Amino acid sequence: MADAPMQKHVPFSATRHSVRSLIGKRMPQLSSCLPAILPSLSTSRTIHHPTWIERQITFPNLSRQGIRWSREFKQFCDFRDVMHLDLFGGQGETCGAADLISDLGLKTMETVVVGADPSLPACLQARAITGVTVTPVYNGDRLIGGVFEDADAFYCMLGGIVPSNPAAPRDDQTAEVFSMIQRVLQQHGMEFRHVVRTWFYLDRILEWYDEFNRVRTSFFKGIDLGVMPASTGVGAANSQGAALSAKVIAVLPKTPEICVQEASSPLQGHAASYGSAFSRAIELRDAASRTLYISGTASIAPDGCTLHIGDTTKQIETTMEVVDAILGRCDMGIEDMTRGVVYLRHGADAPLWNRYCERMGLGDLPVAVVQSEVCRDDLLFEIELDAAIQLPGYLHTSSDETR
Repeated sequence: MADAPMQKHVPFSATRHSVRSLIGKRMPQLSSCLPAILPSLSTSRTIHHPTWIERQITFPNLSRQGIRWSREFKQFCDFRDVMHLDLFGGQGETCGAADLISDLGLKTMETVVVGADPSLPACLQARAITGVTVTPVYNGDRLIGGVFEDADAFYCMLGGIVPSNPAAPRDDQTAEVFSMIQRVLQQHGMEFRHVVRTWFYLDRILEWYDEFNRVRTSFFKGIDLGVMPASTGVGAANSQGAALSAKVIAVLPKTPEICVQEASSPLQGHAASYGSAFSRAIELRDAASRTLYISGTASIAPDGCTLHIGDTTKQIETTMEVVDAILGRCDMGIEDMTRGVVYLRHGADAPLWNRYCERMGLGDLPVAVVQSEVCRDDLLFEIELDAAIQLPGYLHTSSDETR
């Protein structure tokens, strides 16, 4: 795969009217919003790599935006540049949005994260890649990702990975997901050891997170892993009814310009010390930028114990102190965030997160807020995030555009 100019795309005006009709058909609750004059709430962050551009786009409230999310999306990138979509929300809204995306003919992998609290709006996050040719990756006839390369590395992004038999025992489903990821990577000249970031969405996570960890740890022991990837493991159902779904990013360096290394958490111990096989954060550096993938982070002490049980506000504050320390260790700040997801045990606690952001003067962060169980029943708040900065000689820090 060689670098190639961006492909010529169908003008957006050709899809605009079909979007309106599909909104009415698939998501009538959003169609009713169309006459209103709504504020723009979408946020985009742009990371310039040596020969390609990565855009991360967040729509934190699809319900309020109605049809306008598709129009604003076009201001940031063409639909055909989208490599991956994450949909968060209740069963009805996420399925409606997924059907809309499908009917629009968007050839992209998607991960649907279904929360149990209908009071929180559906959210959408997307990752778009321009400046290189992306080759689709299939598992059978199902699109699950894409691969591309530049002069310094091969890249693979996979998502919406689910086991073939949702009725199988959970440990068998988990083992199949890991084997599937390994097999697909090998088909494209990579190995699991090249994975820098993983996401695992476990249905009814509190019933079997320990079991999941045992399967993951066993898999990792059987391969030449190297550095453990950054990871998120939260409770969420999926549209296939499987025990879990997964998403990964893998990078295979071709030159010394690419550096992948673990970034420590100054205020926490290693997750492996209490049985979870992942790194607190991974830093990826190329000739133009440094990207930091911070794992799902919660109010956990260095010894692995939960802090501030029953106090969501304190858990938010402690978690963000941990995040700030990781960012600071890597010479970054919260202003360098390119995307993030907040997982709340109780959707009713969303105002507590909003008040924290207001109190700290954080402004419009590119964050989706989701109701989800975390890996412990006493954890009420978790956040994952990516951050990036440009290196000297390239464009300034990841651009902040709010529409």
